[in-house]
Amino acid sequence: MDKITVKMDTVDETRPLRLQVFMSQPNGKLTLAVSSDKIIEPQFPTENHGKFNGFQIPNFFIEKGVLKMWSEIKGGNITYHFKYNKGNFELIYVDKLTSDTTKGYVDENTIFTETKFNLITGFEPNPMKN
Repeated sequence: MDKITVKMDTVDETRPLRLQVFMSQPNGKLTLAVSSDKIIEPQFPTENHGKFNGFQIPNFFIEKGVLKMWSEIKGGNITYHFKYNKGNFELIYVDKLTSDTTKGYVDENTIFTETKFNLITGFEPNPMKN
């Protein structure tokens, strides 16, 4: 099994988050494939002047060899899909879901917009509109 860790630097006032991905090897050992403090926005980014960014720490999971990062964004969420290729994680797909709600809750008048973009084949139209 591969392993994903997210660690927060609690000494730094911006609270940067370090993502590390360990890939399993045939011998059963794990090898560090990526370690970065730049992939996830800090919890208290400098541009917010000490204020919380308002979003949860993203969720990470691996499905069928694809690393996925699910994040909250203003008005919805976004999932980034990465494929490991020749020692690098390459962004291959983005799935974004937003709503027009300003009330803080969803009701029968809420309009959802789903945007999907495949960086290999190009934009994919919303299947709900076909």
